[in-house]
Amino acid sequence: MQLLADEQIKHIEERLALASLTNTSLSIDILDHICCMIEERLDLGWEYPKAEKEVFNQMGVLQIQAIEHETNILTQNKLIMKKRTKITGLVAIVLMTTGFIMKMMHLQGAALVWAIGVFEATFGFALFLTVDRFRYETSVKGKVASIIGYLGSAFFILGFGFKLLSWPFATNAMIIGGLVLLVYFIMNNSFRNQEKLS
Repeated sequence: MQLLADEQIKHIEERLALASLTNTSLSIDILDHICCMIEERLDLGWEYPKAEKEVFNQMGVLQIQAIEHETNILTQNKLIMKKRTKITGLVAIVLMTTGFIMKMMHLQGAALVWAIGVFEATFGFALFLTVDRFRYETSVKGKVASIIGYLGSAFFILGFGFKLLSWPFATNAMIIGGLVLLVYFIMNNSFRNQEKLS
C-alpha cells in the first residue's frame, strides 16, 4: 500500500481542522480513516490531488460534524444507561438488605420490602443490564445469548427471593434458572472460541 507523506498528512489535518471538532479521539480516528481512503485510491493509480478531492467530497465538513454529533449522542446515552443501571442495582441491594435484616428481626413488612427488592433486582437491574448489552450486541447469536442469560438470571433471582419467603415453586425456579444460566455460559464460551478461531 502506498503511504502518504508527512506533508500530505499535515495538509489533511489542516483541512480537517475546518470542521472544528471538539472530540480529540474522534478527530484522530477520522484523520486515520480519511488517510486510508486516500491511500486506497493511490493504490488504484489515482493522483494525490484527485484522490484527496474525491475523499473530501464524500467526507465534507458537514458530514464530519454530523459524525461527531451522533457520536456525542451515543456516548451520552451510554452514560445515562450506565447510571440508570447502577442506581437500579443499588436500590435493589438496599431493599433486599433492609428486607433481610427486618426478616431476621421479625419486623412487620419485612416480606414486602424483601419482595420489592427481589422484583427490582429481576425486572430492574438484571433487565436493564440485558437491554444495554442487547443494544450494543452486533451478532444475532449474541442477542439470543443475552436474552437467555436474562431469563436464567430472572428465574434464579426470583427463586432465591421466593425461597426466603417460603413461597411455592421457589426451588423449581432456582433449578430452572441455574440450568438456563448453564446453557448461557456454554453458548457464551463457544461464541468466544469461534471468534478467536476466526
